[in-house]
Amino acid sequence: MFLNPRLIIVGCLRPSVQFSLLKKAKRFPTISFYLIQNILLGWLVEPIYWIQKTIYKRPNDMPDPIFIIGSWRSGTTYLHTEIVKATNAATIKNTFSCCPQAALIFKEFIRKLIPSFENRFFDWVPLPSEGPQELDIALLKFTCQHPPSSIGIGESLSNNLKRWYKWKASTDFKKNLELILEWAWIHDGAPGKIFINKAPAFTTRIDLLLEIWPNAKFIYIERKFGLKNSIEKSIKSFNKEFGFIPYIADASKDAQLTKSFILKKWKLMRGLINKKNLIEIEYENLINMPEKTINSLKKFTGVSNFKLR
Repeated sequence: MFLNPRLIIVGCLRPSVQFSLLKKAKRFPTISFYLIQNILLGWLVEPIYWIQKTIYKRPNDMPDPIFIIGSWRSGTTYLHTEIVKATNAATIKNTFSCCPQAALIFKEFIRKLIPSFENRFFDWVPLPSEGPQELDIALLKFTCQHPPSSIGIGESLSNNLKRWYKWKASTDFKKNLELILEWAWIHDGAPGKIFINKAPAFTTRIDLLLEIWPNAKFIYIERKFGLKNSIEKSIKSFNKEFGFIPYIADASKDAQLTKSFILKKWKLMRGLINKKNLIEIEYENLINMPEKTINSLKKFTGVSNFKLR
């Protein structure tokens, strides 16, 4: 059976997430081969989730995570790729995030099964099978409570962000969040490595990350120019490529509201972080002065300097 490459991103949603999304959606999803594969794979690997959860216990050597945060389309992907490469950090990889509920048991099989692609279908960024992937994408398989899932069912991202900001996170959500990172560390971590994860959706919910990892560090990136247009394009293309329900809202307005909301709430969230555990950079500096910027970040993470090749 041919596997739709888009499953590398959306992957295998757990049945509980499938039901939650259907209940949350205001319209019935468009039936497609891609949707059928997603549903079937989610059900097929569900027993593996419970086996994996029984076999793998909480890791004792997992370090305090370092989170890359900032608005979507602000350069978080480029930063994530470069800092992981420069520090040899452990991180969530595509071979893990495509199916976290079976990624430990079937680690070698998934590595052989998942190919690399020249782009990830919605923003023209390369999609290597062992490339770094964001926490938000991995978490989509376990919950639909955080904002990225809204685009998949054709809903406003900015409206979901507002709900997310006010939402009192459930115990189940926190356990899933913690479990994802613990399994990701088991999957890619090793003694002496640092642990870097990209988590744009949590820019307005730093409190949730600090509740679980009070000593976590944060790298915040802000983009001064072109952010709104980039978010708008991403909303449309992400929904077109991965959505089960077409997006019919005003993407331009949605993008502007998303940008404004994230920047406004970040100013409140940043006060929760110990100053020594936060570094803020600009996307433009990362692009124009990559070596200098990455070296300052490496120093922040505790890893020595390097030279760009």
